[in-house]
Amino acid sequence: MPAPRSTSRLSLPAVLFPLLAGSAVLIHTPAAHAYCRTTSCDTQNKDCKPDADSCSTEGYPLAWKSLCLYYGVQRDGSRKRQIGATLVDDLVQTAFDTWASADCGDHNPPFVAQSMGEVECNQPEFNCGNSDHNTNTVMFRDTSWPYDPAALAITTVTVNTQNGEILDADMEINSHDFSFTTSDVVVNNDLRSVITHEAGHFLGLAHSPVLGSTMYSGYNSRDTSIRSLSDDDIAGICDIYPKAGNVSCSLSIPPDTSCLGGTECTMQTVRKTTTSCFMSLSPTPTADRTAWLGSLLGVGLLIGRRRRALQAISGRR
Repeated sequence: MPAPRSTSRLSLPAVLFPLLAGSAVLIHTPAAHAYCRTTSCDTQNKDCKPDADSCSTEGYPLAWKSLCLYYGVQRDGSRKRQIGATLVDDLVQTAFDTWASADCGDHNPPFVAQSMGEVECNQPEFNCGNSDHNTNTVMFRDTSWPYDPAALAITTVTVNTQNGEILDADMEINSHDFSFTTSDVVVNNDLRSVITHEAGHFLGLAHSPVLGSTMYSGYNSRDTSIRSLSDDDIAGICDIYPKAGNVSCSLSIPPDTSCLGGTECTMQTVRKTTTSCFMSLSPTPTADRTAWLGSLLGVGLLIGRRRRALQAISGRR
């Protein structure tokens, strides 16, 4: 099984134990908000006991331990949709800045997201060797889309199941089935909105049941409102990243960003998992194929990876 990869480039401690076997952490959320945090619970192999808001109540809630985050944009961008990597890089940075500027009252979420620029690797992968390089990659899928055709995008998150630490995250955007716009005037599957939603998964948030939130599981193809965070989104990101001291980061870019193929992880506690989907619940005229889903896909483990995908939904406000 291909191994997961690490964003903070940690060497994984030998004290890790096999995959979570019954240990659980309840997710406590303020009554005024309904946001959900992604947890380390393997939803394909066990019942994660969702609460009334469909939030998992088992497993460790996910978060980055290192507050110095980095990402790279795959150099090809989307040739099919004529979207260049430079523009995508700007949109990804804007999305992370949106989350980092959330007003938590006495602080902003203390993580720092930095761009590595363009990278070579065009596959989600995680490499466990101490000397292996890893990048959190944003990539388009022009020629094929191996997931549900109604999904606009999907994020692969690599986690330590013993403590919920996020080690790596990769975003894949479905340019095979959907066109995207970057204009503020002509909007049809707004790429900035899609990336902002996926950045929330990257940072540890699950789908929210709150209509109108950035992390809501449905999307109106002509909507740009989720570029900005709702109160529910802000409550969620502030819960994950409480007040901390000054964060100083220095960006280290590996000399070679080609794919390594996912070097094997010996620790069973390191899992690459899929987190969830943002999908089309009604026919979407912007998709190359018309898709109709009667219900959302649940969170599930796929080849050891938990991905969280973006769905489009008509009639969203």
